[in-house]
Amino acid sequence: MKEAALFSKGKTLYIDKRYKSALKVFSLIDVKNIGNYEESIVHHYRALCFARLVKLRPSMEEFELAIRFRPNDTKIYLDMGKTLYFFYEKNVVRDFLLSLFGKKNLLQKAVKCFERGLLAEPQESDLWYYRGYMMELLGREGDAKKSYKKCKKRENYENSTLFESIKTSTMSK
Repeated sequence: MKEAALFSKGKTLYIDKRYKSALKVFSLIDVKNIGNYEESIVHHYRALCFARLVKLRPSMEEFELAIRFRPNDTKIYLDMGKTLYFFYEKNVVRDFLLSLFGKKNLLQKAVKCFERGLLAEPQESDLWYYRGYMMELLGREGDAKKSYKKCKKRENYENSTLFESIKTSTMSK
């Protein structure tokens, strides 16, 4: 019961964008006393808190722990890949991270996250879209087009003119 109350408090703090406080509360949860599914959710929220606090390494470690207990949950892979993309786009740390991980490595790691999620759920449109968008950023237009074509949803994501052109051509057929 104590863990449930802590989780609820941590989630509320996360929603209120009080990430440091949420992280402290999530850290108080004794994950040994809860089931694997619940432990995975705690790690997922911790990963998101670390990401919001611009701490890439602990965020990735927490995502991997979440995946260990829920390997078929595409939301984890989607959030993990989007976190890598966020760090790629974040100008404050971009040069440092790119020098540390290699110029295109963050995007390649994001692609791998989306592909891992697609192994669990091959029809997940968000994963196909973001895989395509990372491929586009990597300059791999052919792979990007293949991913975009598998994206069933037709919402506008990010600002991809390639996705827009594919969306328009496939909708007109």
